[in-house]
Amino acid sequence: MLRSVAADIRRAGGFEEASCDVVARIEAALHPTMTAVLLRRSAACEPVAAAPAHARVTPLRSESGLLALLTVVSGPLDVALADRRGLAAQLPEEAQNWLQTNGVELLVPLAPAAEGPGAVLVLGPRRSEEPYGFDDKDLLQAIADSLALVLDARAEGEEAGPMMECPECGRCEAPRVRRCPADASTLTVSRTPRRVGQRYFLERRLARGGMGTVYEAVDTQLGRRVAVKVLRDELVESDAAVARFGHEARLIAALNHPNIVVVHDFGISGGGAYLVMECLEGMTLRGRLTTAGRLAAGEAGPLLRGMASALEAAHARGIVHRDVKPENVFIVKQGSAQIPKILDFGIARLLSDMPATQVRNRTRAGEFFGTPDYMAPEQAAGEKPSIAWDVWALAVVAHEMITGCLPDEEP
Repeated sequence: MLRSVAADIRRAGGFEEASCDVVARIEAALHPTMTAVLLRRSAACEPVAAAPAHARVTPLRSESGLLALLTVVSGPLDVALADRRGLAAQLPEEAQNWLQTNGVELLVPLAPAAEGPGAVLVLGPRRSEEPYGFDDKDLLQAIADSLALVLDARAEGEEAGPMMECPECGRCEAPRVRRCPADASTLTVSRTPRRVGQRYFLERRLARGGMGTVYEAVDTQLGRRVAVKVLRDELVESDAAVARFGHEARLIAALNHPNIVVVHDFGISGGGAYLVMECLEGMTLRGRLTTAGRLAAGEAGPLLRGMASALEAAHARGIVHRDVKPENVFIVKQGSAQIPKILDFGIARLLSDMPATQVRNRTRAGEFFGTPDYMAPEQAAGEKPSIAWDVWALAVVAHEMITGCLPDEEP
């Protein structure tokens, strides 16, 4: 029954249609308690088809470690928790919890593809309680490989035209999609390609900054979630902006510090530059202040110590951030602790790189670096960059964190 599936898959109308056919035929032939196809979307693989009809499979998160494991195996992976000597017993707790919650016994990776976000075929134990044999696994891998070809074709179709973006939620879609599946908003055309640098598949716009736009993306080679900062559309053709963006990448990459965002990669693609960073979960300090109004000393103190430590490390290398503000500080939860990470060294410069006259000229030209509410008087006057600028800005941020208002505002 399964031998004809691989050939039939290639005639399917799309990946979702093929996946529904696959799980139905696997259920009829092998009688597993559950089978599903999970498609990678952003930070997790989410189910697109499952059988029997009442089967419910939770998303498989990248953090579980299972997706990374599947990138190095060459075939189906036995993950039966009942086998205390098997692989499953050695997996991280999150991975074991996911396997137990969903009753998964076998994982079949789709063949690593040059395009597309990736997917995996999952099966529960057989109702007969017999193990999956070698022939079963060979057939399942052949089916997965054929399904991967459909996924590749889908990815190629998604990249045949300009990427579409939702102006409300930031979701990224293929050219043929006109309305956001999440909120029904009319999508807008983006000049940014859906795939950046041949490996980063954009999923959602996270934020826009002075130099570029940040997207949540999937690194299709390593199977991990990343943040990709793409040079602002209107600056794509500016050699100066591209050079500055490259300088930013090298500066941040040199700052190996727990309170500074980690940079994974940098490149130039299609005339524009991009920066690949760790994708953080949490909220900005601005978001926290908006929620809380002001922070207690017990919360503000550790955050300020982390921020000061990050700036001290930058200053030791002669680097001035120049735009320290709550919007550029991200708070990450690690257990019960809150870890601040400073973002966007996009306007940073080595102190020795820019004489005072050049700073004044750029300020007159409209390249106004910094945010007025947090700007030292010397910075506003266009004087030569100094670490004192960041110290001033950090003091203003500290005042706002503790009092809930800026120094020149009424509490």
